[in-house]
Amino acid sequence: MAFTAAHSLRRSFVLTLAVLYSVATLVNLTVFLTSARHLTRNYVERYATARNILEQNRIRSLLGRETALCLKLADDQAIVGWLRNEADAAAEATALSQLGSYQRLFRDQTIFIAAAGSRRYFVSTRNQSITAAVVLDPANPGDRWFFETLTGSADFWINVNYDAFLDEIRVWINTALRDEAGTMVGVAGTGMDLSTFLASLVEHDERQLTSVIVNGEGQILAYRDRAIIEHNARVAVDADRIDIYQLFDQPADRAVLGETLAALASTRISAGGLDMPPVLLRLRYGGAPVTAALAAIPELGWYNLVMVEDSLVIGPGDFVPFLLATVLSLSLILGIVLVQLDQLVLRPLGALTAAANQVAKGDYRLNLALENRNETGLLAGAFRFMTGRINDYTAHLEQMVAERTSELAESRDRLLGSIRSGRLIQTSILPSERDMAEHLGAHHLWLRPLDTVGGDFAFFRPLPDGFCAAVVDCTGHGVPGAFMTMMAASLLNRIAATGPADDSGRLLQRLHLALLDNLRAAKDTAHLENGLDIALCRYRRPQAVLEFSGAGLPLFLTDRDGPRQIDGARLHLGFERSGQADLPVHRLPCGGGQRFHLVSDGILDLPGGEHGFGLSAAGFLNHLAASWRQPLTRQAAAIESACAAWQGLHGQRDDLCLFSFELPMPDAGGGAAPTPEEKR
Repeated sequence: MAFTAAHSLRRSFVLTLAVLYSVATLVNLTVFLTSARHLTRNYVERYATARNILEQNRIRSLLGRETALCLKLADDQAIVGWLRNEADAAAEATALSQLGSYQRLFRDQTIFIAAAGSRRYFVSTRNQSITAAVVLDPANPGDRWFFETLTGSADFWINVNYDAFLDEIRVWINTALRDEAGTMVGVAGTGMDLSTFLASLVEHDERQLTSVIVNGEGQILAYRDRAIIEHNARVAVDADRIDIYQLFDQPADRAVLGETLAALASTRISAGGLDMPPVLLRLRYGGAPVTAALAAIPELGWYNLVMVEDSLVIGPGDFVPFLLATVLSLSLILGIVLVQLDQLVLRPLGALTAAANQVAKGDYRLNLALENRNETGLLAGAFRFMTGRINDYTAHLEQMVAERTSELAESRDRLLGSIRSGRLIQTSILPSERDMAEHLGAHHLWLRPLDTVGGDFAFFRPLPDGFCAAVVDCTGHGVPGAFMTMMAASLLNRIAATGPADDSGRLLQRLHLALLDNLRAAKDTAHLENGLDIALCRYRRPQAVLEFSGAGLPLFLTDRDGPRQIDGARLHLGFERSGQADLPVHRLPCGGGQRFHLVSDGILDLPGGEHGFGLSAAGFLNHLAASWRQPLTRQAAAIESACAAWQGLHGQRDDLCLFSFELPMPDAGGGAAPTPEEKR
């Protein structure tokens, strides 16, 4: 493959790092903006809450002392006594003297008193002594404050109002004066200069901050726009006063503000006048989004609204230095990585690539000067060692190939010789022709292993009163299967010799137990799950009865009625899961003319036909039905030919074994078949 700049490792690394850098920058920017918005929101909310609490404390600090003095004045019995009896000149002089003392203590040295009986109104400022100013008229809207205080139940009432006598707008603290019976006898209090009040509470140097103080009806009491305060102080009808809702353009903001004021009023009543934390709102004021903190001042019946314009407190521009530092840091890291990557990886790889191209051209004389003590240096050393070995191998290749070929040929010859010897040994366990000729009539044995040796074999053993015949299919094929056949044949011979009177089922039970013991299937080598399938016939000559028991393999029988099948038990010998292997015994009376066929599952599973399916027991019965009237030798040849035709071009998958035999014919007198000794 030709090398191009488009496929260079350096270009790939640079592109990868550039993509990673872009992704990292984008992720950092996204996280930064999200965090900045979150931090800004939290900071502004905390700032608005803190300013609201601070302003509540300022209001309490500013009005608390004045209110306390007014309440003290209301408890002065000299003043209350005079108001009960205004005609008493001495009491009046004493009361006015007391009022003068209180006047000097008030912040603006302003004091007023109005008698409930005569409705006379006394007022004094810093430069004016206490004198009767006017008689208050309930029909005059400007005097409404007096009559509302008389009819109220509160001890004091703070409002912003215009005083016609003084021609001033002040913040007034109206305090109810009651006698011992609780009867209202007058109203007294003080007034604060509006400019001082506004400068202390709602006029701020911070342009991002706006404060509004309203009463329970939402009417503005204090605001930085002095014209609104003066308007509300001068109007006589509540409906004409400007409320807080008129400061907001959005109906949704007005609705939220109204609901919050109502909720705070309800909560204030249920809380018994205790302080409550400010409620945070998101509103639009003056066309800009603001964070608002609204809180009640229970003892005054007022509500304090502090609005903070988010962008003027802390904005994205405040984070620009941090963002620039982050981008510069990432850029510096990227530059350092690229330089280190080029020096430590890309240049050494370029040298190794050039060396590899040199070797590919057949030149093994390398001059690879990489002595780094890192992975690239180790790789270069390994590459030099490898090319040296390749050079040695190339110089001696033909000799090495010849030596290896000779060694492989010798190994193959030894292996094949061992397998051929194993084939001869395995053949020795097959039934002898002499034994079968003495104890059987016509007979035929067809054995075709998948390899040189296999796991299927036929068994035949003469017994004093008959014989045992079987076809055994051991686990596996090839050399492992051959080992199993040697063990199985030895066990069968020993079991038949030591239990000649046992029926076929008992013989297979003993074989099962012997296999378990030899394979140690339930002991320290439980993983050797090996065993066998078997079809076993036990012929008893005196009774002319053939017993059949099978484990995984059937018996095929032909008589006058044609071929039929006798199934063996559905289990396998030698496997622990087969349990005690209780196998049924089929007893077949033998009167001559019967033919028996024992087959391994390699024949029943022989692949063939159009789709490569197995021959099956039904297919084998069909072959028997087609040739059962022929002599056994011709029938066996026909079966072999039929199996070959069925198999066609499909490969053999297992060892094949077929053992067919007939019993000796009984003598002409109808007695049992002659014994081998009688034959001789």
